[in-house]
Amino acid sequence: LWISVASAQNLSISSDSFVCVKDLISFRAISNQTIVSESWSFGDGFTSNQQNPSHIYNNIGLKTVTVEAVFSGGSTKSVSRQIMVHDLPQPQFELNDSLLCFGNHNLCIEDNSTMGLTTSGYASRLILWGDGARSDAQNPINEKEVCYSSYPKPDDKPYTINIEISNDKGCEARWSANVFV
Repeated sequence: LWISVASAQNLSISSDSFVCVKDLISFRAISNQTIVSESWSFGDGFTSNQQNPSHIYNNIGLKTVTVEAVFSGGSTKSVSRQIMVHDLPQPQFELNDSLLCFGNHNLCIEDNSTMGLTTSGYASRLILWGDGARSDAQNPINEKEVCYSSYPKPDDKPYTINIEISNDKGCEARWSANVFV
């Protein structure tokens, strides 16, 4: 007496649960059976027939990702999962006294940046002052103005200030400006 037992196909999607808009996210179909082909729908109108595809979302919000797998015996199964696409922070900085006089060169930057609709707030701000100095702040929501007064010498070339901000989801944005001392 022979008994044939068909094992049920398990299928799941492996990926991060969230991504920042314009960042790459990778997906993988996981099964206890051999998958011979995959059809993916990313929940934003785009599709793929690649195995283990990657995708970039251009719009924020909750997306439903679906994969339909065809197994070696010809049977099919589909499964879905949700991915949250977070928006980027919007850097908004204003330089006060961006034309500085040496000896009296206190440069202040006012921070009116916003962190986005899908996040809970500001996580960090890094300012590179252009002369090797830097200012780091974690959760700088209450620190709207940052001042710097240590440029080493006057120069005919500008100092380039670079600022990187990130929200609580790890989404980042950058801003830069030149100042003359």
